[in-house]
Amino acid sequence: MSMILLVILALSTVATTELLSSQQKSNLIQARQNAILGLQIAIGQLQATAGPDQRVTAPANIIGAPEEFRNWTGVWDTTTPAASPTWLVSGNKDPLTWGTPWNASGELTDQASALMVNTGSVTLQDNNSNSLPDDLVAAPKVPIEKNNIEVGSYAYWVSDESQKARINIAPNSQGWSDAPQKAEGRINLTTLNQTGLNDLSDFANVDLSNATTVNNLTRTEHYRELELSLDGSFDNSHKPERNYHDLTTLSLGLPVNVVTGGLKKDLSLAFEMEGSDFRNSEFANEYTNPTGEQVSFLYTEHDDTTGGDVRGPTWDLLRNYYRLYKEVPNSTSNPVVETQGLMPNRLELGDASADYITLMPKDSTGNIKTKANYVNTSIGGYEVPYPTEMQISPVLQRLMFIVTIAQDDSGMLNTVLKPVVVLWNPYNIALSFDCIALTYKSIPLYLKTSVTLTNDEEISSTAGFMKAAYESAVNNMSSATRMRLYIMSGSNGIMSAPTTLEPGEAKIFSMAGIEPTLLQSHSTKSLVPRVTLSEGWNPAGGIRANLIGPDWTKQLAVSDISEGESQILLATDPGNNPNFALSIYNLHEGSDLSDAYANLGNGATSSLHEILFNMQLYLNVRDYTRIDDPFDPVSFTPASLPPPDSSGNWTERPIGMIDIFTRTIDTPDRPTNLGATHNIRASLTNRKFGNQQITAGDEVFLDSRMSVPGSMDLEETQIPTGANVYWGTSLDANQGQTHTPFFDIPTTPPISLADFRHADIFPSYFAPGMAIGNSRASPMMNRDKRIERLSSSRYALTDVSYLANEALFDNYFLSGIVPDINYSGATYSENRSVAQVLTDHFDNNETLSLNPRITPTFDPESSAAIRDEFLTSNGQSLANDAYKKSAALTSILGPFNVNSTNMDAWSTLLFSLRNDAISQISSDGSVSSLNNHSDFKHSLWSRFSLPLESSTNTQAEYWKGWAALSDDKIKELATAIVEEVKLRGPFESYADFVNREIVAENNDPNDLGLQGALQAAIEKAKINDDILAGTGSQPEHPRSYITPEHSFDESAAGIPGFLMQADLLGALAPVLTVRSDTFVIRAYGDVTNPITGKIEGKAWCEAVIQRMPDYVNTGTTTNAAWDEQDTLDTTNQTFGRRLEIKSFRWLEPNEV
Repeated sequence: MSMILLVILALSTVATTELLSSQQKSNLIQARQNAILGLQIAIGQLQATAGPDQRVTAPANIIGAPEEFRNWTGVWDTTTPAASPTWLVSGNKDPLTWGTPWNASGELTDQASALMVNTGSVTLQDNNSNSLPDDLVAAPKVPIEKNNIEVGSYAYWVSDESQKARINIAPNSQGWSDAPQKAEGRINLTTLNQTGLNDLSDFANVDLSNATTVNNLTRTEHYRELELSLDGSFDNSHKPERNYHDLTTLSLGLPVNVVTGGLKKDLSLAFEMEGSDFRNSEFANEYTNPTGEQVSFLYTEHDDTTGGDVRGPTWDLLRNYYRLYKEVPNSTSNPVVETQGLMPNRLELGDASADYITLMPKDSTGNIKTKANYVNTSIGGYEVPYPTEMQISPVLQRLMFIVTIAQDDSGMLNTVLKPVVVLWNPYNIALSFDCIALTYKSIPLYLKTSVTLTNDEEISSTAGFMKAAYESAVNNMSSATRMRLYIMSGSNGIMSAPTTLEPGEAKIFSMAGIEPTLLQSHSTKSLVPRVTLSEGWNPAGGIRANLIGPDWTKQLAVSDISEGESQILLATDPGNNPNFALSIYNLHEGSDLSDAYANLGNGATSSLHEILFNMQLYLNVRDYTRIDDPFDPVSFTPASLPPPDSSGNWTERPIGMIDIFTRTIDTPDRPTNLGATHNIRASLTNRKFGNQQITAGDEVFLDSRMSVPGSMDLEETQIPTGANVYWGTSLDANQGQTHTPFFDIPTTPPISLADFRHADIFPSYFAPGMAIGNSRASPMMNRDKRIERLSSSRYALTDVSYLANEALFDNYFLSGIVPDINYSGATYSENRSVAQVLTDHFDNNETLSLNPRITPTFDPESSAAIRDEFLTSNGQSLANDAYKKSAALTSILGPFNVNSTNMDAWSTLLFSLRNDAISQISSDGSVSSLNNHSDFKHSLWSRFSLPLESSTNTQAEYWKGWAALSDDKIKELATAIVEEVKLRGPFESYADFVNREIVAENNDPNDLGLQGALQAAIEKAKINDDILAGTGSQPEHPRSYITPEHSFDESAAGIPGFLMQADLLGALAPVLTVRSDTFVIRAYGDVTNPITGKIEGKAWCEAVIQRMPDYVNTGTTTNAAWDEQDTLDTTNQTFGRRLEIKSFRWLEPNEV
């Protein structure tokens, strides 16, 4: 009987167990169904809110939510900026007001919530020290009812993967596989081509130099696989769960315009188009029969005050800068670019045009006037050209006039003028030209002489050094035409061989000869004396005239002068016009210089291309506080002026010197920053801008000094014996540099929009030299203005950086789809055209982009249909509208959302710019590869694609062109960036992030209107402190600006080693975004006992969602991926681009 009872009990237990198991399975199935319901609702919400292009995503703590909600993602509609965001979580809770639903142990305290990220995914960390872990994520549960009784619930949470740093990226994983290392080294400095994973302490042991490790890493498809992929790199105290919210392996981004909607347009393909196709594109306003004068502009800004439009740079200018890499021979060995003038110019446009350019045009009443879509505008009856090709020319770095007296070999006394010119190559590759010459119709130097003759006659003379026979001509000239400097290239120049300035080199040019030559002998044309200048400092050369000056007809011999002291005084113009004015001509494709200067100002010749810009060199002796007035005269006697020696060498006695030079960092008086605020290579340098004027003593880049014996000698001029001079840190050889490049000439195709910072888009003294990518309020404008027409002004001033960034960064991108270049040739040639690169990709899946962070997205099965959209019918050339469509072919590998407030994600991103090899250029212009430099253990941020070679000289290192940021500095910078993001965000466009804010200074306590977020972070993190201290930088002298506080306040600001915002963007720009296109959705479901209310089953699932280029409604009669926003049908306007589930899986409770 007992046995039977045991059997009955056993069977009963089995039945109960099976019943319970069956119920549990049923509960799990129901819970999973509820989780699937949550997932479906999440996808629907995501499609409706984030599917359209005109959306941005950001974390909740960007608007001040507690750190415990920093992983909630909000979606902002950029078409209605004032609207509240939609939070991508279930329920209807506001993270600003909803209390944290867990305790210090990570246990739920609010049963109406579900933990979506728990200790199976993260470790408990309290980053904000409030005793609550902040890596957990909870979402409000939404009840599911049956007959008004709750039978379960669902919840979901959506992760924005673009707020994390992507880590499964290998060095040089794409790009042209056969490009030489010297070319690849340039690309390494202009894009983030690997992961910065081992910046994080938990990954410090990961050896990214190990090929197996890197291969395993790049093959990792999901973050949960990371510990297995990097087996052996972790110990018990280091786990990847600590960085779950910081890192991703999934993110892909679409190049879309969040402001206007639609795809971004591809400047790579646009600028690679042939000229005729480019002229027929929107970049020339798509005229049916365009002429050479019809152009389009990067931006136009309407001026409500005057009713006119201020125009930005022409698209032609940007295209021509981009295409410079095709003009540079020997790009991987000894690259050199030929000097060129601004185009178009007077001689192209004819005598009816003005002999100057203007970028801030006015009409006769002072109103802005524009003739849209032409390269010139009518001002005062003249056509004024607008640049379509930037000037590439040496910069006048120094102009000296040394005056001496001497006895010639016939015993006659002479005054000798020694003109010395220093030209500086501001570019990072060599610059060549044919000749340099100086013509002068008047030099504003006067000699006051008092001489007692042997017959006791006293002779006094005050005369201009050059007047004499030229007096009537001089009196009829404007000051700007009296002295001219010519730089010629592409002509039959008058030098025996072309001159080359090495990268960044400053070189002396002076008069040749073993003795000074007569003044008249330099004039080959009536009234136009000319001297040709040769390389190097030649103390023996010069122009000589009789002692009393050309006004006096009798020349004196030493024997005519009494033994007593005579006196001579050098001064500037004794009248009311004590200014120097020098006009610089850049001549190209001319005949020879004698023809050139004969025609200037008197008409044009079709064989000569010129552009004139006035460099006003001001020197007012009486107002010049460093000089005492009057000067003490120089005394001399016959005995102090011996005749030439047996070799014919003259003994010259200095009378005085006027030295006008570009300031250095250590200039003691009125120091200024070198290129951060103003354009150091400006073609327009007139210091007047309406009723505001920078005073002569405040001239920004130019300093000047006048010295007389007792305070100077020829050694004090600091002219070395060779061809080079010192500049940069100092004019002194012990501190200065002979090679100081400031700007980059592309020798490979640009792949970052920030590369255009080196294009001279606004060649004016009043604009920043590197406008694009930087954003700093102008010291000549109020910070609440984008455009400001000063009272009674001739010009309207614009914030060039702000307007250019706004026009560029949201509307365009560079795909890197470029020709496959033959780098081994002496001149430019292609292995494959752009059309062939596309063809090979469509047919054989070969590499599409030079940029390793650009990856193809289209389905290979549809390549035949897509090919017809990008290539002409014969497949030999690009379709005219290919640049409008290529964003549909491409995705950004690992885009990074600038709205991220995740410091570890930012630091990992910033650490991605580490290299094992880069290219560098030596001072002699040769290119080499640099391997295993000590700076490579740091993160390198370079001003140039080809930085100057590294040096053991500490001062020279500041000018090579890169900033090496240590691990600690990167973390400090990342922390500062996050602080700025929280102050300024969410950024509702890419340009919002790049630009400063437009806000009045009295309403700007955090200086958001002073500069962009990255520049503010650089200053906050004190990134440049070492270079400021190491160069002996000085506080900038306040100048007569409207808002001088807007200027950078250190004299070393702007030099190549001084990190600026655009330098960061040089590598960051191709991957930055303001929205996500990749999401991970975690959904939760549970089952509730309707009687007890107890939860009897739970389930979690996870899906990876990717936004695709094609729209939701893709029928044959509806929209293509590249259609403009205003052409979309109602469905596509409402829901945007299609979401695709890339992966799905169920999570075990211990995986949550």
